[in-house]
Amino acid sequence: MGIRFAFLRVSAIIWLLNYVSPSMGAAEMLYSSHFIIRYEGDAPEGVFYQLPEILEEAYEILSQELGSSLTNPVEVKVYRTTRSFTQSTGKPWWIAATHEGSRIEIQPIELLRKRGTLPSTLRHELTHIFVNKISQSRCPLWLNEALALHFSGEGLRLVRKYGGRVFKNPPTPEIIQETLENPKDPLSSEQAYWQAYGAFQCLLKRQEGLKRLLYELEELGRKSGTSVPEDPFWWGDLFMSCKE
Repeated sequence: MGIRFAFLRVSAIIWLLNYVSPSMGAAEMLYSSHFIIRYEGDAPEGVFYQLPEILEEAYEILSQELGSSLTNPVEVKVYRTTRSFTQSTGKPWWIAATHEGSRIEIQPIELLRKRGTLPSTLRHELTHIFVNKISQSRCPLWLNEALALHFSGEGLRLVRKYGGRVFKNPPTPEIIQETLENPKDPLSSEQAYWQAYGAFQCLLKRQEGLKRLLYELEELGRKSGTSVPEDPFWWGDLFMSCKE
């Protein structure tokens, strides 16, 4: 991977320019092989100019792990303040980033850097884009989030905080989906992620590993002309084979 990534760094020449749009105001932009990065306003010195390298490394790892690549470049918009992020995306203040289609929007990078979560946040959102591509946007939300937690490394943090156990009486996927889509507070949001990640760990055991699970996702994507099964990954009895 090192040689290939070194080639990316050399061949993916980064251009910096000032861009002015009547609707969006002034912005600074960076380009790399797979990303278009836009900063709201005048970009600060430092970490902003490291984003192409961080993103390209994440892309390289995910492409290898998931056995896939993205057709179109990913746009990454970096907000200057948490307030502008929440006003523009409609997400609460504790959500670090969000995505839609091939676009990622993140909170101020200095804030994420100080928390030590900038690389993992970018990997998390980029995983969603890969998973949506593989499954043709048919992957259940709870599993999509769990995969993002897995590949970003955030799942391990949840295990350290809450333990590796799962709930004896797991919530339904509808409840998890509602909490993930419309989080009401940081704690319930985090616990929903933990529940989804616990179900994912059980699913890995049932599917005999990640490779088989990714194959099932690809199969789901190939059937894009049909309706998604109500419970394509057997949430209802996942925990029967995954006791405390």
